[in-house]
Amino acid sequence: MKIRPATERDAEEIASVHVRSWQSAYQGLIPQSYLDQLNIEQRKTSWERYLRNTTGNREGCVVAEEDETIIGFANFVPSRDEDSDPMVTAELASIYLLAERWNQGIGRALFQQVVELWRLFEFQEATLWVLNSNMRAMNFYERLGWFVDGKEKSESSSGVVLSESRYRYKII
Repeated sequence: MKIRPATERDAEEIASVHVRSWQSAYQGLIPQSYLDQLNIEQRKTSWERYLRNTTGNREGCVVAEEDETIIGFANFVPSRDEDSDPMVTAELASIYLLAERWNQGIGRALFQQVVELWRLFEFQEATLWVLNSNMRAMNFYERLGWFVDGKEKSESSSGVVLSESRYRYKII
């Protein structure tokens, strides 16, 4: 397995991992009808746009690949939260793996690579948002040193309300 920076050419494989991972990770946590309507082609378009526009913006995406096939990815941006300084605080926007690759250290390796990039960009801390019912993710992040900071939010997407808690990580 190798971890490398994502390129625009990776958009379709990242989109596939993104959709398949959501359909596995959130099964039973959000309505199945929502998961069933997730579309790789739509995600591909979003990922192409994102990957085309990340250069020099203190953000990025890394992929884990095995036999030249992407099996996971992580991406980050400067914080988008109103109460955080984006010059100091990064946001782990997503980290997803194919379900058959969970519990093999790949998520940890992706995260470690992201932390190295955060240090290069001189971020001091990072945040992320986790679905309140996603105990698997909460346990994963807590094992890596993340902690709940008390901030919560609810968002509605296609009629589905997602309640999330914010986690924080000290980089320095």
